[in-house]
Amino acid sequence: MTVTDANVFDFAQMCARVYCKRHNAWSQLDDATQDACLYLLNNREKWALPKSKLINRTVGELVRNYQKEHGLRRKNRPKKVDLNLSKIEDRRSESQEVDSRRSIVERALGQPDVAPYKAIVQDLLACDASFSAIAKKHGLTKARISQIFKLFKSVCQRLDSDKSGAVLVDVEKLDLTDAEKEKMRLFFQ
Repeated sequence: MTVTDANVFDFAQMCARVYCKRHNAWSQLDDATQDACLYLLNNREKWALPKSKLINRTVGELVRNYQKEHGLRRKNRPKKVDLNLSKIEDRRSESQEVDSRRSIVERALGQPDVAPYKAIVQDLLACDASFSAIAKKHGLTKARISQIFKLFKSVCQRLDSDKSGAVLVDVEKLDLTDAEKEKMRLFFQ
């Protein structure tokens, strides 16, 4: 029996019956027939194979479909793991960190150094285009766009208290000795 367009359904049904008989899965006969039809129609070049080989290939495909559907073809079997609450808390702290970084970027866009270039920096942060495309859009050179972005990054670093090199100190609240005040004369004039 050679497979043709006229008898492809009958052949697929026969392969599905072989599959259901081997695995005692008669409840899957309709689904197996559909899968076998799809496999045969998508692989017409295999219709020239001998009947026994084509049946084996089709039944093998049905087995692979079942295994994929039920997760049996995974390289590593799924394992049950305990719920780790510390990781959930870490994700919350990550979202807080993202919010703090977003506020730094928003504050940096409002700084007098960066405010005239706000549209350019927003285009750079959107990552929709390259430096060249943004430079062309705003009528500037690629080098100037790079300078503006460098300026923006330095303002962000300055606003980020963790990475800042300067610390604001209220000298009125310091309890220093006269010798320490003498060493830092400029602060106490």
